[in-house]
Amino acid sequence: MDSIRAGEDTELSFARGEGRAAARLAEVFVSMANTNGGRVVSGVRDSDRLAVGIDPDRRELVEQLAVNAATENCVPMIVPVLNWEYLPGADEEPALCLIVEIPRPVHELHQTSDGRFLQRIGSHRRLIRRNGWRAC
Repeated sequence: MDSIRAGEDTELSFARGEGRAAARLAEVFVSMANTNGGRVVSGVRDSDRLAVGIDPDRRELVEQLAVNAATENCVPMIVPVLNWEYLPGADEEPALCLIVEIPRPVHELHQTSDGRFLQRIGSHRRLIRRNGWRAC
């Protein structure tokens, strides 16, 4: 909760839930994977960092969106770790949230399905230009 209260950074991003298209969510996943990995928490409102939760009836839809973004919109595909947790929301009421852990790649960079290589700097996604990248 301390990380959520501090806000988005290089390794933490918020998503309201099912409102993000898979392609946009994939940009976040790719940028995190190409930096240090990270976590995307669905069900937290970015403006005030309040856990508003995911409607339990939409749980499967939200999870499938994350899986599709990682496996169908990232090249090579990202294999995330998905965990459902109750986080304290308004008046400390528990709010169901999906925490998507994005691993750092071991051998190669990831790109979006439209061919863009991105990295995360703070809470921002930045394009990795091909002439600025060299293999380690």
